[in-house]
Amino acid sequence: MKAIEAIRKPSDIAFSQRGLFTTAQAQHAGVERYAVSRLEKLPPIVFHPRMPP
Repeated sequence: MKAIEAIRKPSDIAFSQRGLFTTAQAQHAGVERYAVSRLEKLPPIVFHPRMPP
């Protein structure tokens, strides 16, 4: 899995949950546990709300 996909999938989950997601939710979306662990070690990522096209 590419790094951007490992970030994008949990961010889609977190979008509707006050910016939070669980490891189980990320794994269900196809993100490996080691990728979640690596994301946890990064500084916080701020995503802008999605704008309609």
